[in-house]
Amino acid sequence: MPPDTAIMIALKGSPGGLRRSQISGLFHRNRTAVEIRDALERLAAAGKAYAERRLPGPKGGRPVEVWRAVQSELRKNLEFESVG
Repeated sequence: MPPDTAIMIALKGSPGGLRRSQISGLFHRNRTAVEIRDALERLAAAGKAYAERRLPGPKGGRPVEVWRAVQSELRKNLEFESVG
């Protein structure tokens, strides 16, 4: 399965979004960061997914990048499930 497809399926099933580390985990760490970045960029360019940067909490830390499926993609998933 192409990484774009696997990522999109996972994003549709994760309304809260996925961090890059979680996306990497989808492939059991067997895809490079470049392959994942390229797949995410293709999904974003196609208007299927977008990234949010969340600021660190009160304890500090680094900002977190969370990827989500766009709403129209989530609706397509719901429509498919209701037909099947």
